[in-house]
Amino acid sequence: MTTLADGAPEKIHLALTLVQRGFGAQIMDNLTGKGMSLHVQCPGRGTAPSEIMDLIGLDDSAKDVIVSMGLESAAQLVVHEMRGALTRMGRGKGMMMFLSPAAVQNLLSVMLQRPGGELVTGGDAMSQETRHALILITLNLGYTDQVMHAAHKAGATGGTVVKGRFLDNLNLEGKLGLPMQEEKEILLILTDLEKRNAIMEAVNTAYGLRTKAQAVIAALPVDCAFKL
Repeated sequence: MTTLADGAPEKIHLALTLVQRGFGAQIMDNLTGKGMSLHVQCPGRGTAPSEIMDLIGLDDSAKDVIVSMGLESAAQLVVHEMRGALTRMGRGKGMMMFLSPAAVQNLLSVMLQRPGGELVTGGDAMSQETRHALILITLNLGYTDQVMHAAHKAGATGGTVVKGRFLDNLNLEGKLGLPMQEEKEILLILTDLEKRNAIMEAVNTAYGLRTKAQAVIAALPVDCAFKL
């Protein structure tokens, strides 16, 4: 087992990268060279207004969304050594963020115990020490623009949408007592921590699980985030 300098076993960290379509392969090559692995890539699209797209350097809304996994030392190496290299390679084409796996585990535990559509903030892993949060909203097809509009009004600057679907849909319907649409869209919103609750409350009030949008809303702390 790999250990850090103090002898403690290394934890696994997750990296989420959002880049303009076509840059995903280069990102994965660079991350692999630094020890990150187990990459999953899927297509996505941005929801930010044009002025926000210009600010973060995206020319259009088509994106590559990459989820990568690696040991803590590899994650630290990426943040410390590759920030400049990735920025030069990506030419300002997106952003990268690192998520604590403990936060993901705590979030899943809370969600499994709260099937009623309550807001979830990640349990004890969501602390004031982090400056950003990643809000994840799973919703029915056709409601993304409305949900993003509500999030904008509450302080969100933009998001990324990827396609998905519920597995074991019939079991979920039985637990919730609601018919559930299988095909879903997953909206990812990176925001400042102080805006997190307002955005989640606004979306949940207008488009929560008991509405036609059937939005399920959660948040994860972001350890580190930077533009590429």
